[in-house]
Amino acid sequence: MKQELNIGIVGCGAIAAPHVTTLIAARDEKATSALRERIGDVTIHLFDLEAKTAKALDEKYGLNAVIHDSYESLLEAGVDAVHILTPPVSHAQLAAQALKRGIHVLVEKPFTTRYEEAVELFALAEQNNAMLCVDHSTLFMPNVRALLARIRSGEYGRPVAFNCFYGHAESKNKIPYKDPSHWAYRMPGGLLINHISHPASLLVELMGVPTSILSQTTTYTILPEDMPDSLSISALCEHGMGTITVAMAQGNHHRHATIWCEKGTIMLDLTRQTIVESKH
Repeated sequence: MKQELNIGIVGCGAIAAPHVTTLIAARDEKATSALRERIGDVTIHLFDLEAKTAKALDEKYGLNAVIHDSYESLLEAGVDAVHILTPPVSHAQLAAQALKRGIHVLVEKPFTTRYEEAVELFALAEQNNAMLCVDHSTLFMPNVRALLARIRSGEYGRPVAFNCFYGHAESKNKIPYKDPSHWAYRMPGGLLINHISHPASLLVELMGVPTSILSQTTTYTILPEDMPDSLSISALCEHGMGTITVAMAQGNHHRHATIWCEKGTIMLDLTRQTIVESKH
């Protein structure tokens, strides 16, 4: 039965663009009839500490959104779900406020800055019968979805080992996010934590929860003040072993993973969206 959905966007910076365009597509008449039948109309609510940022987002995409002057006002507007797109240090508090009201929550990665906060949020979601999801977008890439379908079908047997190299580089003589005032530089672990969320979500999906992790960092002077710009981790997980390297001295076109299974090997190119399969 059709129902009108009210969706809140909290934090209207650059990352808000793919969120609102997805919502626009969902409510657009050109969307699939099945989707339209399921969700009906979508009203978007916006809040940002900088009111002009919310207004600019509304105008750019023609959202006809309801713009709020406080987070409390947005929560009181009867929203069904909120997308929390603020710096990670604020994720736990903002998500908790919504979950306590039984509002569903989608949180941008990195999810929280402390493991204990994540545990508390999922407990709150269960207590209040609300859905809580982290926006690990890598898991929804077309070739990743195809990989997961192949592995879940059993045709390759169990995954036994995982390796991923994830490069990230800016154009010459520039540093990520323009300058060190960006919140990512103040994260525990710095910029590397912001990037490793992508391959780490795939590692956990395939190999299960890590039971032990070893890590090493180094610097190639890509970042200011000799901040570490390369990170390697080795994880022993519930269902096998995994390694990840995130390197900011390599370009974005170097993002690939190899999954060794009992009956074959699958190689993913996360940039070009390809799969190469080899059965033993």
